[in-house]
Amino acid sequence: MHESGVDFPDRRRTAWLAAGVAATIVAFIFAGQSYLYQRILGHAAPVRQMIEMELVRWYLWLAFVPLIAAMIRRLEHTATGVRRRLAMHICSALGFVLAHAVITTLSSRAIEGTGAPPDLSFPAHVATMSAVDVLVYAMIVAFFYAAAYHERFRQRELFASQLQSQVAQLRLRELRMRLQPHFLFNTLNTISALMHTDVDQADAMLTAFSDLLRSSLRASERQEIPLRQEIAFVRRYLEIMGLRFGGRLTANLHIDPATVDALVPNLLLQPLVENALRHGIARRGQGGCVEIRACRLNGDLQLRVLDDGPGLPAEWQERHSTGLGLRMTRERLDTLYGPRHHMEIGNREEGGAQLLLTIPFRVALQTRPAA
Repeated sequence: MHESGVDFPDRRRTAWLAAGVAATIVAFIFAGQSYLYQRILGHAAPVRQMIEMELVRWYLWLAFVPLIAAMIRRLEHTATGVRRRLAMHICSALGFVLAHAVITTLSSRAIEGTGAPPDLSFPAHVATMSAVDVLVYAMIVAFFYAAAYHERFRQRELFASQLQSQVAQLRLRELRMRLQPHFLFNTLNTISALMHTDVDQADAMLTAFSDLLRSSLRASERQEIPLRQEIAFVRRYLEIMGLRFGGRLTANLHIDPATVDALVPNLLLQPLVENALRHGIARRGQGGCVEIRACRLNGDLQLRVLDDGPGLPAEWQERHSTGLGLRMTRERLDTLYGPRHHMEIGNREEGGAQLLLTIPFRVALQTRPAA
């Protein structure tokens, strides 16, 4: 693509077919007009000859199209300034109009059984048809400029869309690279703390953590995965947390089977569950329960993470939260879905807190079961 000029789309068979049909229709319209005009004047009106002459006239303009297109390309790549281009187009229009007059006049004389009608002599043709021919030339030029600028606009839109997608991919990769170490370090710190109090439990947690890490690495290059895989990952995480809480943690998962193939951001639920455990269950000496619910609602996927902890303080506001998990989850959702998602955090009437998340319901073409 040349920024200084105009690039024109390639000719296509369908475009030529449409142009041929249009030229034929216009030829018949003009032939009908000539026939009626001759009849009004009381002259003989040979319909066949008039149709043939009009077909020659308009098919000739069709033959001029590649020449006009080549001239415009050359003009746009060499001429600078609007005035110079306009002057060149005026000269080009006069040249094509004169060439058209000469060829159509000679063609009319060659049509079998006609001779040259008085109104199709060369001077008469130039006098009567020059305005129409100039208009036809201007329409052809306008079509090429419109098609060229439409193609350029489409290419720029495509480039902008690709650039936006690449920026989003880079941003998501950056967010995920920051989130995964956050999760890994928290789990390792838990294992490290248990090593001083319960070696067997720490060993069991380390084994579960290795399985969890293997599952995480398997899907690390995908921005979105089926919900079934995300749930399988969270189950392993909850197993580790169950060891940490020493049996004081209860996890309930209510997942609608119709939602298991829906696409969700990779590593979406783990930081939300971790947030519920840290700020909800961990504050209760007797432990507690965390729930994950998934259902389809009005074409969206609705996810809930609930706990029965003490709930959020009355003065709590998400924008003032220093937690990395919630903040980065919000950033990921903004990047992936923009205004098409909704996330809300608040207290439950029966006690505890809940996070409500709604994202567009989309299913991958092919989904693979969790390992």
